[in-house]
Amino acid sequence: MDFKELDEMIKRFQDPKEADKLMMIEKELDEIQGMLTKTLNDLLQRGEKLEDLAKISEDINETSYNFLQKSKKANSKCCSLY
Repeated sequence: MDFKELDEMIKRFQDPKEADKLMMIEKELDEIQGMLTKTLNDLLQRGEKLEDLAKISEDINETSYNFLQKSKKANSKCCSLY
């Protein structure tokens, strides 16, 4: 007798990972954990880059403030017409 459904089920359940629901869930959890780890690493790297940009911004702010102070001082010495 030929049972197509039985043959398909036998082929499908030859792989223990397919047959065992717990193994399938563990496999999915491992994949999700890997994705979460990658996402967290990406977020940490992005945070470091943001910290670098904040430091550069502070440096630019300080430099522009110093330039403003020096230019005011130079203007007050150079052009005293009043």
